[in-house]
Amino acid sequence: MDYVPTGKPFLSRHPYGENNMIAAIRKRMEESSKRRAEAQAKRDAARRAAAIKAREEAEEAARWKDDLLEALAEGVVPNADHIDETELPFVKLKSEHLIAGWQDVSYYTTKRVFKGHSQGMSIRVAKGVTYRAGASRGTPVDEFQRHGSGSLMLTTKHLYFTGYAIDGKAFRIRLDRTARIEAMSDAVMVMRDTASAKPEAFGVPDPKWVARVIKTVAAGVEDGGKWQTASEYEEARGGEYLAAADAASA
Repeated sequence: MDYVPTGKPFLSRHPYGENNMIAAIRKRMEESSKRRAEAQAKRDAARRAAAIKAREEAEEAARWKDDLLEALAEGVVPNADHIDETELPFVKLKSEHLIAGWQDVSYYTTKRVFKGHSQGMSIRVAKGVTYRAGASRGTPVDEFQRHGSGSLMLTTKHLYFTGYAIDGKAFRIRLDRTARIEAMSDAVMVMRDTASAKPEAFGVPDPKWVARVIKTVAAGVEDGGKWQTASEYEEARGGEYLAAADAASA
């Protein structure tokens, strides 16, 4: 049968009728919109959960940092029984305790450079003879230059640095022979207490807190360095409580 134009839209020729087709399209649109809304709700929920987790982790890290500083001020160091010392990138002394460590730490030292130098003006005096007037080396400035990266470890007696990039530099700094410890914008600067010492810097996260930790430990070393592990401290406190209870009951 030939199709005969009627002047109405072809939609009206749908075998299921115009109203049924429009309803089907609307239903598909509503279902699609619902699926998009559900997917967006899941993404929003995931973002909220991630934000809550990140906030909780940040709060926990802040509490841990405060607790560590408070413990170090009292001469207490964290327990390190779970650490296999044979896997450490350095050999520590038996008389010292490991406190904290950082990886991928950039190491910097200062180098003197001259800023604003001028070559002056060249004047030919005779054949093969030239005089340069007004030459200047400029103003001397000490700049930090990166020498590689490695692992930085803090113990109750030393700062250990073991490098594995560029020059493989490895050394330790005695905390009782430091003249200055200062936090920079993205690093901690340490000055050794020697006549020929130059500033050294270590790129660490949260430099202000790391500098406070190193200063607290260095102050403890100067006061005699009588450190207790957390387990020893708790055991000693438990003994004090028991003694006090016995005295109270006597």
